[in-house]
This record gives sequence, structure tokens and C-alpha cells, in this order.
Amino acid sequence: MLTTHVERYLSLRQSLGFKLSTPSRHLRAFERFAAQRGETHIRNATAVDWAMEASTPGARRGRLRDVQHFARFLQSEDPAHEIPSLNLFYLPRRRSLPYIYSTDELARIVETTSRLRQTYPLRKRPV
Repeated sequence: MLTTHVERYLSLRQSLGFKLSTPSRHLRAFERFAAQRGETHIRNATAVDWAMEASTPGARRGRLRDVQHFARFLQSEDPAHEIPSLNLFYLPRRRSLPYIYSTDELARIVETTSRLRQTYPLRKRPV
């Protein structure tokens, strides 16, 4: 039963302009996983079990996010569908450290840019 819902959801989202290559693979795989369990509605336990099969925390979170969006869509029509929480797979953001140029590096950058051709579009025009 989830197969028709998945195809309907994907066709609606694609008609609205979304490119759903990864979510479509995820949702079709989830549908097969749920069908093997004999389920006709989205269940939190099934979604989490399926997401846990991914190899990295980011992939688990991505899988669960796609199922969560799909579950929200379905729950508007049938409240028996459960919406899984993304908090199960917390993925902390790591910001890379900024690189601070040394005085010598800045001098080399300025010297190199002074050799750009006069017609280069990003070159500052003399005043």
C-alpha cells in the first residue's frame, strides 16, 4: 500500500519542481523494507530500523529526514502514520577553522593581482 503513496508523493513533489533523486531512492527502499514487515503505515520503529542500516550518521539522518517529510505528507490524510523524530540521529555541525593569511602571503596576493590584464573583469579600475 505504501508503494502508491510513495509514487504519488514523488510525482507531486517533482511536479512542483523538486529534483528528488536521492529521496526517491530512499523512499522506494523504505517502502520495500516496510512491505517486508507487512506494514501499511509508517511506524517510528520501522523508520529508525531502516535508517540504522546506513553506514554513517549523516546518511542515517538523511534517510530519516526523507521518511519524515513523506510521513508528514501522509499524516495529513491519515493520522495513523507516525512522524519519526530527527533528534534520534543528532549530527553536530563542525565549522572549519578560518585560514588567516600572513603578511607575506597578503603581499604576494596583492603583487600577483597587480599583474592581471587591464581587461580582467574582476580587476579594480584605476580612478
